[in-house]
Amino acid sequence: KSTYAIQLNFWRNIHDVSTWVHAMIVGKGLLASVFDPLILRRHDPIIFASGVSNSAETRSDCFAREATLLEQHLTMQRSLFVYFSTCSVTDPDRIETRYVQHKLAMERKVIEQAERYLILRLPQVVGHTCNPHTLTNFLAGKIRAFEEFSLWQSATRCLIDVEDVSKITEHLIEHDASASRLEELAPPETVNMDELVATLEETLNIKALCKRLPLGGGSIPDPTLAITVGNLLGIDFSRGYTRRLIRKYYGSCHAS
Repeated sequence: KSTYAIQLNFWRNIHDVSTWVHAMIVGKGLLASVFDPLILRRHDPIIFASGVSNSAETRSDCFAREATLLEQHLTMQRSLFVYFSTCSVTDPDRIETRYVQHKLAMERKVIEQAERYLILRLPQVVGHTCNPHTLTNFLAGKIRAFEEFSLWQSATRCLIDVEDVSKITEHLIEHDASASRLEELAPPETVNMDELVATLEETLNIKALCKRLPLGGGSIPDPTLAITVGNLLGIDFSRGYTRRLIRKYYGSCHAS
């Protein structure tokens, strides 16, 4: 099965102190792995970090699986239900895709059924994951394998570190979750695909074999939430964020 729910009822050693953690994280992917159990213990939310992992997915059973899992956990009312959606809902080139329409339907379910919710629409999330369908893993895999791929060189993309997602989400859970809200969580920097591939080429020290097409697309998410909370937490969203992010996860020490 691609998803599962973890009831975190176990002893963990955090800063040399054994701590009893009680929380629920639904999922087993990149987002599900990054949350601080101490914060989850204090606020006892349901974090729904499961879902269709490939934005190009078209199989109905994959979408149905997430919908069923979401319905199951919406019945487990707790202090807060956290759901991760996508910034692509504002992208006119993607709005009609199965993936985006599914995400919009899941947002509606959460809004209608959760007593209190935090829905965060995310851009492309980057981190340590074996998922080959993330944008950066796909590009890095093609470049490392010397495989040709088509590149919409003017398409705009926005990337965020999964660790920054968790830090900001945890801050909202702790300090600003008294009312339900739906927000975009995205850094202010966007890049076009030509720039992103150039950064990966530089980081991997490999020339990409890509067929550049004079096509664009994409949208620019609202960075207000990321900037506001990022400033409070000392997260550096300054110019060059994307380049630093790519070097962090695809540099020589992480080249596997």
